[in-house]
Amino acid sequence: MLGTLRPTASRDRLAAGCRKAKKARIKRRTGVAAALFASAFTAATPSFCQTPSPDSDAWFGHDKALHFGASFAIAATGYGIGVASTDERWTGVLLGGGMALGLGAGKEVFDAAGLGTPSWRDFTWDCVGAVLGLGVSFAFDAALRGPG
Repeated sequence: MLGTLRPTASRDRLAAGCRKAKKARIKRRTGVAAALFASAFTAATPSFCQTPSPDSDAWFGHDKALHFGASFAIAATGYGIGVASTDERWTGVLLGGGMALGLGAGKEVFDAAGLGTPSWRDFTWDCVGAVLGLGVSFAFDAALRGPG
């Protein structure tokens, strides 16, 4: 028969089993959250403890010239591609700047993830290279095609 209820004792056992299962899920979730927090804290701790030596990240080091040159070239190339594809200067500026800054930021994110040494100085030189690459490209384009 479809409408009959189970005896009270089996209903109580079922409810007790559901409560136990719910408590076990909550304990498991709490344990997972605690483990994630502990692993994140442990992974971040070495970076808090390490202090770079004063000369390890010089403003005018060899790697800064590489950051500047790469960003300059990427920005200028992106500007050229943007202007050639749409004949609008603003698209060249957006494409070149986006490419140079996006790749520079991406490189620093990979460095921060443990694949290198992250540096705000590196990203600063990426920004300087991108701005100068766009400026030179814009000036060259304006000299060839006129100011309009």
